[in-house]
Amino acid sequence: QPGVVALQLLKFNLPGDVPPQNYHLTAQVVDRRLGLALPTSTGSSDAPLGPVTIRLADKPRPVNADRLPNPVEVSPSPAIDQTGLALRGFDVDQRTLRAGDDFLVTLHWQVMHPPAQDYRLQFFLTDPHSAEVYRWSPLPPVSDQWPTGQWPADYWFQDKITLPISPQTPVGLFDLHAAWVDPAVELAPADLLDRSFRLGSLKIEPNS
Repeated sequence: QPGVVALQLLKFNLPGDVPPQNYHLTAQVVDRRLGLALPTSTGSSDAPLGPVTIRLADKPRPVNADRLPNPVEVSPSPAIDQTGLALRGFDVDQRTLRAGDDFLVTLHWQVMHPPAQDYRLQFFLTDPHSAEVYRWSPLPPVSDQWPTGQWPADYWFQDKITLPISPQTPVGLFDLHAAWVDPAVELAPADLLDRSFRLGSLKIEPNS
């Protein structure tokens, strides 16, 4: 009712891989039936609650790797040895696409030893003969909010990246790969494949 003052106490459990930095906390009251935020007394749907500083957790969060999507075992490989980053699970939300489509890739990383530098993620496609047929531009992890040079050992990170299918993407059935790369160095296809993680197949269909 109008004029009634209510007190509500809320407790938030933050994921262990939230980038440690300063944030502005905002609240909204949402109509469950409509899914729309209701206006406050100021007319805005946002209620600013002030600045919040998030620190790195004192210890890594426990993760059951077997419960991750498409769990990946850790085994010696150039991909892990050179960067210290092991892919432990992944998900690709679509496997059949056409030019103009986007697809979401979710990657779960475990830091085996601190990365020596700020790497970027290079996604690429290979044909059934392992020949590279298409390469996306390198992308920073975690929306460029937390460079890998600051990732401590034994911690886990989840990253979600949206990739576009352009008219230049070839049509066919390919394997999707991801690799950590130095953005200042363009690797030859064989070297890139050697240090990559395979993310399963991807089918690119022609536009009808």
